[in-house]
Amino acid sequence: MVKWLDSGEVARFQGNAPYITFYEGAVFKGYLQAINSNFEIGTKNAHDLSFYTGDTQRLKIFGDGTGITAYSRFNMGAGMNLVGAMRVGGNAGTLGDVLMSLGNGTPVWASVNFNPNIGFSAPLGALILLNNNTSQTLASFDIADYNYASGGPPVFSESTGRFTAPSAGVYHFDVVIPVMYWVSAVNSGYLEITLLKNGTPYISRLNHFNTTTTNATARGGSNLSADIYLNANDYVQVRVFQKNNVTGEALTLGDVSDKSIRFMGHKVY
Repeated sequence: MVKWLDSGEVARFQGNAPYITFYEGAVFKGYLQAINSNFEIGTKNAHDLSFYTGDTQRLKIFGDGTGITAYSRFNMGAGMNLVGAMRVGGNAGTLGDVLMSLGNGTPVWASVNFNPNIGFSAPLGALILLNNNTSQTLASFDIADYNYASGGPPVFSESTGRFTAPSAGVYHFDVVIPVMYWVSAVNSGYLEITLLKNGTPYISRLNHFNTTTTNATARGGSNLSADIYLNANDYVQVRVFQKNNVTGEALTLGDVSDKSIRFMGHKVY
């Protein structure tokens, strides 16, 4: 029933669940309907529902249920303002998780510490007798103090001395090597520490020692720190090399009393 009133009300559609239908030719496209406690604006036969202002499309709700597209920003210049809590249905995370984008893929809930929660620290307690003009890749480490990657197996192999990246990113490494000086009259020599990436030298540190000390208990030290970008399954190892001015003179590395040869690393981002 349509009524015209004198109170300024132009038109009224009154009845039991009244509705207005819209057809294009013989095709039912949409409707307006008051039913129960709802006022519905709807489409039929999977037609889209679009909203326009200023002759420009602003929002489209796809009739096949595949999504909603906004063609301009909410509250331009001020972001999107919400009254009350924002809730996301579906696969919910736990307290402390964040919703992380995977580009065109389905977003996932993950701990805010998930990405950098990769690291290890391993001591090597045995002394190493490194011959003159020779190199050695460090292996046979003691059990690591910590050795983990969230949701995956350990990242460092004590037996091989290899750190294997579980995911791509920038990793930071530290190598600390105490030095017991040469036991004979060496007065010029050096120790080189190299980080190998997939078996190839990536970065080195050269420490020179100038001494006439013949006491094996006299100690020094050498270290190397570096950031390296790794792809998943790339690996990093430590190689040492020493050279001095006395033929055949070896250099003793390490300090068995405190296991202070150490290889450490963690993911930065």
